[in-house]
Amino acid sequence: DKTKSSELWQRRFWELATKWYDRADRSDDARTARIEVAKSFEREADDALSRENAPSVLVAMSFLENAMQAYRRVADTMLGSRAAGTTGRAAAVLVE
Repeated sequence: DKTKSSELWQRRFWELATKWYDRADRSDDARTARIEVAKSFEREADDALSRENAPSVLVAMSFLENAMQAYRRVADTMLGSRAAGTTGRAAAVLVE
């Protein structure tokens, strides 16, 4: 599936960007990249639920769990996530 492959490549890009930003001591950019990683898991969860032939709640839950773990990696961002513009479902669960 092209969408799934595209999402995986985008996530890999953001994971790599996170490492480079960390090395360059660009913490704001690294935080943004980590949030993009988490959002990619959320998009995959949405895709799993919107499949026409076989929507999968279990697959979606797995992706949402990955999203929450990714948001936890941005712990200092999570406290102010709403102010920072992060409005994802997983972020809202962690903040509330």
